[in-house]
Amino acid sequence: MGAAARGAREAGGVVVGVGPGADRRDASPDLTVSLATNLGQARNAVIVWSADAVVAVGGSWGTLSEIALARRRGVPVVRLGGWQLRDAAGEPLGGFLDAVTADEAVSLALRAAATFASSPAEPAGPAEPEEPAEPAQPEEPAARDGDLSAG
Repeated sequence: MGAAARGAREAGGVVVGVGPGADRRDASPDLTVSLATNLGQARNAVIVWSADAVVAVGGSWGTLSEIALARRRGVPVVRLGGWQLRDAAGEPLGGFLDAVTADEAVSLALRAAATFASSPAEPAGPAEPEEPAEPAQPEEPAARDGDLSAG
């Protein structure tokens, strides 16, 4: 992702890095802002929940997890090479924007992000649980042989 950070910085963009480690000093010098999450790969959820579009580059497992999280949330995904996903029947999964160059990926992502950002807000998290059922009333203990209590 260093090349992406460098390109965005050189184009005058604000470059935010969401790192997996605990130390911002490990971040690229091309970042404008570096967030040290100490979350490891769980940071992928932070990235996707903060994004209006995701550009997937390459074929690492972390990229696949970002793709899956983005698709589940409905965030547009632009692929620049990398993962080619298929359903259980072996058919290619649709719904991706495919780019051949980095410039095309950025252009597609910016257009998709503008549409996503202007769409109705998605829920902030899982649906609220239903109201719990009335608590069961304790049963009266059954009388036992030899029980002398009044009844």
